[in-house]
Amino acid sequence: VGVDYSKEMLDNCNYKKRVLADAIKLPFKSNVFDTVLSIRFFFHYKDIFSFLEEFARVIKKDGIIIFETHKWSPRQFINIEKLGGKIYPSSKNSVQSILECLNLSIVEKKEIFLFSPFVYKYMPYFFIRILDNIEKILPRMFMVDVYWKVRKK
Repeated sequence: VGVDYSKEMLDNCNYKKRVLADAIKLPFKSNVFDTVLSIRFFFHYKDIFSFLEEFARVIKKDGIIIFETHKWSPRQFINIEKLGGKIYPSSKNSVQSILECLNLSIVEKKEIFLFSPFVYKYMPYFFIRILDNIEKILPRMFMVDVYWKVRKK
């Protein structure tokens, strides 16, 4: 099932079932999904609690939520609509606090990308390969993107 607030985005997804809906009020019963995947979304919002609360509602016990947050971005300081708008970073502590409150436990957390993934689409492939190798040896604290895999207790 693919869900989006934008009809244009739904038209571009390959899911068998597509639902036009708001992520804070999903039109599904509670405890019906095994997994919720939300990528390239949370960084558009200052407060992610309501989204995670709704995702936790629709997944079954022991269900998984996979989502992405940004630790920082140059776009957090400026709002450039042409580049996709402003970015809101989420601190590790704020995300962990939300997860605790919603009875979600961290299964895995992975920090990747030296620059915002948005930047990579404008780089030549050979440069991306170089960055990929650099990212493998740098401490995770330098990475900007955080991918979270959490489980409903």
